[in-house]
This record gives sequence, C-alpha cells and structure tokens, in this order.
Amino acid sequence: CLIVFGFLFFAPIFMGFLRTVWRLISGVKDNPIALFYYFSDQKLYFKALKFVLLFGIRVAVCYLIFYIPVFVLEIITSAKFYELLNVPVPMWTFNLSNIGAFLQFLSVVATWVSVLKLYLAPMLFVADENIEVDEAIHLSTVISKRTIIDFIFLTLSFFGWILLSFLSIPLIFTLPYMVMAYLIHSSAAIDAFNKEISRANFDDIPTFIAGV
Repeated sequence: CLIVFGFLFFAPIFMGFLRTVWRLISGVKDNPIALFYYFSDQKLYFKALKFVLLFGIRVAVCYLIFYIPVFVLEIITSAKFYELLNVPVPMWTFNLSNIGAFLQFLSVVATWVSVLKLYLAPMLFVADENIEVDEAIHLSTVISKRTIIDFIFLTLSFFGWILLSFLSIPLIFTLPYMVMAYLIHSSAAIDAFNKEISRANFDDIPTFIAGV
C-alpha cells in the first residue's frame, strides 16, 4: 500500500519539486503550490506517472538481472532445496554466506552503475514540457555518456549530506541543495552536448578562402 500510495501521490509531487527548483534556477519564482503542478491536469498527472513507472521498471529490470547470481546462490545454500532432493545439506554451503552478502553488494553497485545513463532523464522531463517520456530517457542515455564520471564525483561529494539527511529533519535543507546542484550539473552537461553537436555540424560545412 505504501509503494502504491508513494507512486500515485509522492512521485508526482517530487517531479513537481524538481520542476519548481528548475524554474527557480531559470529565474522564475513560483508559488509553493506549484509542487502540485502535475496534479493540475489529468494528462500531466498520467505523463508524470508514466515517466516514474518506466524509469522504475528500467531500474528494477537491471537489479533483477544482476541479482540472478545471488538468487542461484540462495537456492544452493537453502536447506529446503536439499530436502526436496532428499539429500543431506553439504557442509561447504555454510561457507557461502559471506559470498552471498558480497554478491548482494555487487548487485546493488552494478545496478547503480548501469542506470547512471538515465540520470539526466528527470531534468529533461521537467525542463521541457513538450518532451515525450521515451524521448527524455533516450536523450539521457545519449548525453550522459560524456558526463557520467562528472556525475559520479558529484554524487560522492554529497556523501556527508546524505548521511546527515538520514536524521530526517535536516532533509528540509539538504534535499533542495542536492537537487539544485544536480539540476545545475545537468544543465551544464546538456549545454556542453549541444555545443558539441553545433560544432560538429559547423565543421561539416566546407570553408573557402578567397583567392585559392
């Protein structure tokens, strides 16, 4: 119930929060009620839900794929598995518990790394109201290839703020700061990409020197 409620209510609010901060960076000061922007119209609401759903599905699929070795290991070390086979539990299975914990950690890290290419999608979605959900995700995978390392360093710089945010109360101050830093970085990444594309297109135009 909490997951469904969070998806239907808190996800659109968070997207509205991203949009409000982005507009603030762009010089537009909205009323605090703008947090509920995606509740103002049925099409906007379902578009926001579609974005969150597709984004979440991609993350979940990546996690399930990387969790397969952990799942196989859990089966091998399960007592019920050997009960079904009607054989005693091998002694060596007790030594695999540490390996299982390590594989779980690796699955989380691998998932995080694999979905990094999607990190620009939320910014693209809230910055351009006419962009389609699939287009925002696709553009993120294209643009982020050049800026993933920069985003990793940005995320690592938030480590102390993230730890502080676990106390809940400081989250009121730390979340807007981190979101604003993320949006500014994303804006710079997209601007750099656009300049690179413009430069590439300009280089394709033949140049002529008078008298030659």
